[in-house]
Amino acid sequence: MLVGDAGFFRDPLTSHGISDALRDAEGAATAILSCRESALREFQEVRDSLALPILETTDAISAFDWSLEELPERHKRFSEAMKSEVAVLLARAARDREVPPLPHGLVTSQLEAI
Repeated sequence: MLVGDAGFFRDPLTSHGISDALRDAEGAATAILSCRESALREFQEVRDSLALPILETTDAISAFDWSLEELPERHKRFSEAMKSEVAVLLARAARDREVPPLPHGLVTSQLEAI
C-alpha cells in the first residue's frame, strides 16, 4: 500500500505533498483496522477521487503552458479541489468523534491473524 508521494509524483509547486501523506495514512489505517475486505478498495477510490483533481491541476499549473489570463482559473480549480478534500477530512473528524475506540483485544487478535 502506497500513500502520499510514494503513490504518485506531483510537482512540488503547489506544496500539497504532506497533506496527501497525512490524509492517505489516516485513510489506510482506518481501512486496515476496519477488517473489512472492501475497505482497501474503498480507501483507494476515495484517495483517487481526492488526489486526481489536485494532481491534474498541479500538472496544469507547473507545465507553465498558460497565459496570465488563464492562471486565475487554474488556481480557482486547485482551490475547489482542496475544498473537496477539506470536506472529506472534516467528515472523517466528525465521524471519529462519534465512534468509540476499538476494544484492545479486537486489534490484537486481528494483528495476530496476519
